[in-house]
Amino acid sequence: MVKVSYKRAEQLLHQSEFQPRELAHLLGTTQQFLFNEVWRGNLEAVKFGNDIVKFERSAILEWLRRREQQ
Repeated sequence: MVKVSYKRAEQLLHQSEFQPRELAHLLGTTQQFLFNEVWRGNLEAVKFGNDIVKFERSAILEWLRRREQQ
């Protein structure tokens, strides 16, 4: 099995864009959960065709705020 190297959380916090695996790692969740949130219309993502390529920081923060209010 190939070990995936992740950036440290401190480095990730300063990014303006996140790949799905980076965001999943940072939030302690799975990529599939994030994908489901996108397809449900709860979380905005940059897509190329049907592939989710990245998440922008502003969209993530807005999504987290909405989830916190629920």
